[in-house]
Amino acid sequence: MSNCLLRIISFLLLTLAGGTTLIAQNNAYGIKDDLYRIFSYASDNANHVEGLEAADSMYRKAVDMSDGKSMCLALTVPLRHYSSRDNLDSLLIYVERLNQTARATGNLQYSYFAETSRIIYHLRRHSYNEAIKSVNNIWHQAFDNDTLPYGRCAAIQSLGHLYVALNDRDLAIRQYKEALGYLRKNVTDQDESGLAVRLSDLYLNQGKLDSAAVYCDIALKNARTQRIQSIALIMRSRILFERGNIEEFNRAYKHAFDRIHNHDIVSDSSTIYLFLTDKAKADGDMRIALHYATRINNPADRHDAVAKVYEYFGEYDKALDATRKSRLAVDSLRREIILEQLSILDRQVLTHAARYGYRQALDTPTDTSESSFWFILFVILTVLFAIGCVAAFMQHRHISQKFRLRIEEAENRAEESRLAIEMAERARATAYIQTAGRNMRNPLNAIVGFTQLLSDTDTYLPPELRKKYSGIVRANSNLLLALVDDITDIAELEMQLCDISLSEVCPNAIVRDSIAMFEAQSLDNGYGNIRLHFKTEIPEDYTILSDSVHLRQVLNQLLSNAEKFTNNLDGGDITIEVSLSENFGRLTIAVSDTGIGIPPSQAEAIFGKFVKLNKAVPGNGLGLCVARMIVEHLDGEIFLDTSYTGGTRFIILLPVGVDDKR
Repeated sequence: MSNCLLRIISFLLLTLAGGTTLIAQNNAYGIKDDLYRIFSYASDNANHVEGLEAADSMYRKAVDMSDGKSMCLALTVPLRHYSSRDNLDSLLIYVERLNQTARATGNLQYSYFAETSRIIYHLRRHSYNEAIKSVNNIWHQAFDNDTLPYGRCAAIQSLGHLYVALNDRDLAIRQYKEALGYLRKNVTDQDESGLAVRLSDLYLNQGKLDSAAVYCDIALKNARTQRIQSIALIMRSRILFERGNIEEFNRAYKHAFDRIHNHDIVSDSSTIYLFLTDKAKADGDMRIALHYATRINNPADRHDAVAKVYEYFGEYDKALDATRKSRLAVDSLRREIILEQLSILDRQVLTHAARYGYRQALDTPTDTSESSFWFILFVILTVLFAIGCVAAFMQHRHISQKFRLRIEEAENRAEESRLAIEMAERARATAYIQTAGRNMRNPLNAIVGFTQLLSDTDTYLPPELRKKYSGIVRANSNLLLALVDDITDIAELEMQLCDISLSEVCPNAIVRDSIAMFEAQSLDNGYGNIRLHFKTEIPEDYTILSDSVHLRQVLNQLLSNAEKFTNNLDGGDITIEVSLSENFGRLTIAVSDTGIGIPPSQAEAIFGKFVKLNKAVPGNGLGLCVARMIVEHLDGEIFLDTSYTGGTRFIILLPVGVDDKR
């Protein structure tokens, strides 16, 4: 609420301020200063409701003033807002509105901005057919219908977006550089920072740090929006990390991280996750680095980031495996696109057509000697191509035979691998059944033995002994029932049969329900001397999308474990903490106790099946295994906090929505 009030107050101050301010002095769009102040505020807060309201206010004022360019600029804010969310209907509405407004007012460059936003949206969501249709439309419009240089530049740039989706960075770089060159030559007073930051990112991924730094500096120097400035600062930080300047990286990281919070860069951006991954690597925390690397949406980029994490920490076998997965993801992506649009996405044809189209559009005279040179070069290349075709035909059978043998060998190896996997799965299933049987045998033996004693009419048992034996039977029955429940839960979770029902839930309310149930059970179990504490940083009405039943099951399991290992004659403390600040972009629920603790070396082992570090404590060793499987089904994480030394502390991380920075 306080952040919301601050944004509203800032907006009012900017709107009411008179005279030439710093914002007005940076007015690069040539619109009226009071409208530019509103646009600057709306653009910086495009991911908030306040930004949309400011953009709507700017649009209405621009309509009253018949300012077509300001009307178009105002519509770019909601377009950016909905392009960063899974809201295709609203995005397409604003794409059409901006298209119509731009063409009605003669500001055609914003029509191409709308179409480019549509292309990027489809590519992010792997809707390649729709993206390709949009690219064809923008090319047809730019070169066949319009004469606007900005439109042709946008068309050239759209091919770069396609090459990025194909993970062909060389072609993407060439396309973006040609778009940048065309922009500088033919379009005056245009913002080139967007292209510069894309080139910096591509060069960084190729390891060409000098080129990445050059384009990063261009982006920082020419950026007209806080968003591009923030992304450029992130790129500069990542370049410093790749160069090994950790001290400078940490300073740049703080500056960029503060800018991310202040200007709300979209939280699911792969650029942000790579940035946070580098910070975790600099801090020497492989777990956190992998956490952020695996959040990247693009499969090829995700596996590539994971491989670099493993390589950084010396896990070379795992790095190699992740690299192979990255290559497979790229090949799979290209096969998918080629099968869908083979005639359109032949990259050589597409590149040559693009070159022919926009070089024709330059309308510059061609020197006769230069034309002769290109004609001779064409003839030479044609002859060489014909010779190559003949040579390829001559060797066709020989090569085909080699490939056939290789395919047969690969099929044989695949069959051997399949059989080995099946044998391993059977062995694992057998071991699981044997372990489950052993864990069932002990409570069953106790139940059968003491039941026989209690039912034997020939044997006299004093009342206190009969009560004791009945308690043993009841305890072992509960233990057996819990074991069966846990085995059933594991089977359902592994076979994807678990009924996960997502809805808006209140974390504070769920924690309080678990605490109430725990306190009642503690008295029954004789653990009433334990002190329970609850701390929360979130409002009472704060909600997330999760499953309240299964989340409560996980909390009950953690509280039960804490109770078993914390109880002593002097009592103990169990604390539950809920916060949004401990882990960026995730809701944190931490359960800590003052018990005997768990060795850091066992931090992962305790989540295995039938794992018990203390055989004397009641339990079947399945609780933490079930808890982790449930949390992973909720798209979260659960792990032991190895830095905590006051006992044991488990951390649950759960996703929050894109609008949950309230």
